[in-house]
Amino acid sequence: FAILNINRTSTGAIISEHPIDFNLVNSIIYGNLSEGELGTDLNSAANISAANNLIRTTLPEFSVNNNITDMDPLFVNVNTYDYALDSLSPAQDKGLTLNPPITDDLCDEARDANPDMGALESKF
Repeated sequence: FAILNINRTSTGAIISEHPIDFNLVNSIIYGNLSEGELGTDLNSAANISAANNLIRTTLPEFSVNNNITDMDPLFVNVNTYDYALDSLSPAQDKGLTLNPPITDDLCDEARDANPDMGALESKF
């Protein structure tokens, strides 16, 4: 996953720069890249807001605003595509209550008063 507002040549020279607004809340970005799943190439025209996310990254700008960085979300079973949160997941009950609230998760299960990070509300 990359957040970019700079267009570069293959040698790294800047071709163009563009303003960008990026808001990431209550999300989980996790994969198997050891250096992290999130990369940036930004200039001062970028406005990034990231809060209450679990992100596999070592970038210091994402270690604020209740983000959890470089930690396994502990999905139930990724091998069978079960991305529900395990009972020991660090993302459980760490989401931000939105306004207006999102009352149901991706599978139409009710979100509780302490929402989880990610698309699925834990049953634990």
